Amino acid sequence: MQQNLPRLILAGTNSGCGKTTVTCAVLQALVNRGLSVAAAKCGPDYIDPMFHSRIIGAKSSNLDPFFFDENTLRFLLAQNASGCDVTVIEGVMGYYDGLGLTSTRASTYELAQKTVSPVVLVVNARGAALSVLASVRGFLDFLPDDRICGVILNGCTAMTYAPLARVLEDRLGVKACGFLPNLPDCALKSRHLGLVTAAEIGDLQQRLDRLADAAMEGLDLDGLLALACTAPPLADETAPVAPVADKPVRIAVAQDRAFCFYYADNFDVLRALGAELVPFSPLADEKLPDGIDGLYLGGGYPELHAA
Repeated sequence: MQQNLPRLILAGTNSGCGKTTVTCAVLQALVNRGLSVAAAKCGPDYIDPMFHSRIIGAKSSNLDPFFFDENTLRFLLAQNASGCDVTVIEGVMGYYDGLGLTSTRASTYELAQKTVSPVVLVVNARGAALSVLASVRGFLDFLPDDRICGVILNGCTAMTYAPLARVLEDRLGVKACGFLPNLPDCALKSRHLGLVTAAEIGDLQQRLDRLADAAMEGLDLDGLLALACTAPPLADETAPVAPVADKPVRIAVAQDRAFCFYYADNFDVLRALGAELVPFSPLADEKLPDGIDGLYLGGGYPELHAA
């Protein structure tokens, strides 16, 4: 089956370059425009999709080249993008970073190849000028069929961006897709294992609104949508999951601030197999739900709530 699915990967030069901030800014700006937007995250990340979901009002899926074969990746992308105007996929680590230190296996680059998706590279341009071009040049030349067709400069000013954008396009032939200024009060804080979760940020919506305003002012949103529309039709051959249970199997799912790391698509598969998922909170509830046949304890930060 083939579907036309406008899609775009926002990849980074490295962890900490601002991928999540830029992705959230783009998502919120597109939602504010009235578009129906799908979101996804490359790899085994549970926190970034929480921010995506908060913005788009629907689940954000994980596209994991390690766990999923090529057909499954395409099936999940197509299934979650169905009926949406565009899908924004956030990369993981640096664009070429995969398993180990010397492999692109399970990297954002591999995902771009398997889903045939255009890529926009997010570059931290704070405290740099012409050196930004050297970094971009390296990413363009490093491997064949890099699929990088645009660049977003993060952490620079309008004054810095204008001349760099001209040189990016004239010398490197890659589209300059805009910039985000340095917005320290909108930063998403990190701790061990990643960012703090969306539920822990009391003023998250205000931060997202500020990011969206900056995106509408500094990013070429029409240009990003145009690049997303260059993605070729996506083909997948994965058969849908069929029920295996004669009657619903009730599975209690721990869901609160302590247990919150889940692949949303795993829930969909369990439901398709005939499971009834019953959410509960180990923090707030005194006992397990009645009549359950199984217990699903996801990851999270239980050590922060040990008491």
